[in-house]
Amino acid sequence: MKLTGLYPLYKELTKKIETYCVFRFIKNGVEFDIFFDIGVAPYKLGFLIIGEDFELWLKVEKGFIIDTNLSKEDYKRLVDVLGLKYDKENKFSTFAFFEEFNNKIPTSIPDRPKRQVINLFVRFFNLEENDKLYYDGIIEWDKTETPKRRSPENLEKTRLLLPDLYESIKNKNISVRYSATRKD
Repeated sequence: MKLTGLYPLYKELTKKIETYCVFRFIKNGVEFDIFFDIGVAPYKLGFLIIGEDFELWLKVEKGFIIDTNLSKEDYKRLVDVLGLKYDKENKFSTFAFFEEFNNKIPTSIPDRPKRQVINLFVRFFNLEENDKLYYDGIIEWDKTETPKRRSPENLEKTRLLLPDLYESIKNKNISVRYSATRKD
């Protein structure tokens, strides 16, 4: 399937000399943070959910082509996270899901409000004892007014908990926020 909606974002990213953008997509009341990365080949498209340990990554091939046929595991996780029940009269279609996604892709990189940096320093001495295990968003430090940088502890935690997201951000000044509570 061709995601034509990605092309305007791609043009804007290359014009601004940026390699990724993050935007929101909502389906069935589920809010996805979409991570579109053109700094790798093939490009990557990540679907992440705040308050969940859910991540779905797709390769975006030349011409903005994606494979809508998910693995059985990814398909089941997507159906579960969307809260869908089996209905033989109205089966869930990944093609229809991505078609709706394509139609809702913003035509330009959304202005993300300046994030207020919270004056809270958390040390992760032992990941197993830490109660913040659920994805809660991304902090794009280079797009804030602070000189802060991602911590090695945050990067290591992301490597362990969200390895696909780690691969996309390991060379970028991005922190992943985590929450102690799972969004249900």
